[in-house]
Amino acid sequence: MTSVFNAQGENNAYAVGQAIRSMRRKKRILQTELAKQVGMLPTQLCNLERGKNVPSLRTMTRIADALGVSVNQIVASATMMGTKLSCKNSDDLESSRVTSFGDEIDSSMLDFHAPIPTSPWGGRIARITREFSVGQISRETVDLVEQKVKQYLAYEDICDVRKRPLLPFALPFDISDSGAEFLARSVRLHCGVGTAIIFDTVELFESQGIRVIHTELPDNLESLSFYETQNDNVFLFLDKRLPVERRQFRMVYEIANSYLCAADYGRPASEAQENRRFAKRFSAAFLMPDDTVKSLVMQLNIGRGKWSYDLLLGMKRMFGVSAESFLYRLDELGLIDKQIKNQILEQIKDFYARNNNQEPGPAARVSKDTSRFEILRLLSENIKSDCEA
Repeated sequence: MTSVFNAQGENNAYAVGQAIRSMRRKKRILQTELAKQVGMLPTQLCNLERGKNVPSLRTMTRIADALGVSVNQIVASATMMGTKLSCKNSDDLESSRVTSFGDEIDSSMLDFHAPIPTSPWGGRIARITREFSVGQISRETVDLVEQKVKQYLAYEDICDVRKRPLLPFALPFDISDSGAEFLARSVRLHCGVGTAIIFDTVELFESQGIRVIHTELPDNLESLSFYETQNDNVFLFLDKRLPVERRQFRMVYEIANSYLCAADYGRPASEAQENRRFAKRFSAAFLMPDDTVKSLVMQLNIGRGKWSYDLLLGMKRMFGVSAESFLYRLDELGLIDKQIKNQILEQIKDFYARNNNQEPGPAARVSKDTSRFEILRLLSENIKSDCEA
């Protein structure tokens, strides 16, 4: 029988299969249902979607009719995927995992240290935003990230939700302290919060379409982020064992790395000192805007020499940040005497050392696990149940 992609190779077969799977999911049709409609065994359709079999024109026509699309639409979708899938090899096509929806998917998506492809599609679904040395991230971490990212994408496909965020990652900035402050103000304006104190940063970024995932990260990692060039969106991974204040700071730190990565066309930001300083300064400026901190200190008439350990703990709770972060911010803004700052810093570090890096004083924020990811999972299960009914 004549193939739609005659003699064009394995990658094209895989692209066709991926196009069919994507359209099937958007129509909320299970593999077993589609196979029955087109007169195929479920295993045959599964192999077709995985790129193991090349469909004939007759089979493609039946599948297109069942999906309510044309053969040309499937081919066009597959052609768009061609660049992204061109980096996959035969080993990639053989390896697969099973999602909670019973569809088999390839497990070659993430490679932290592979060369950066020249195509804007990237050759990978998502790329890490900052550099790590070889061996710094274990296979366990790669597997965990891979599984969570694919689950998230699958949930978005099934629920047919918007993948492109409201928050733009193409904002201009300089890699400097003033550039970090400027970018923080710009991001706040795009999020519609101006200079207000943010009560729930996770909720704020998720309302902008950013993917935030709370999990237990291996390798003593506090956070990771991945930039997806196709939709100009990111995945933020946060270690849920961190105190909520530090988790909030790490989330904004990864947003900064995502901007550094996006500004360099998807290349991971180097761990150069200026990049690390930029990301920390952005986090501080975003969580503790200079005008807001200065205004509050002025209203309460707290002079540079009036700060104490207890006073600082009370103030830092208002911004939901760690005591150390708030102390450094006061110093950056020239609002605290240097000698007093050093005395309080010693007290903070002593507390961290005696309490396994837990945060002094009661937390100002409540850590919650019910995020956009969890909501999408629940919606997907309902949709799956409806499809199976």
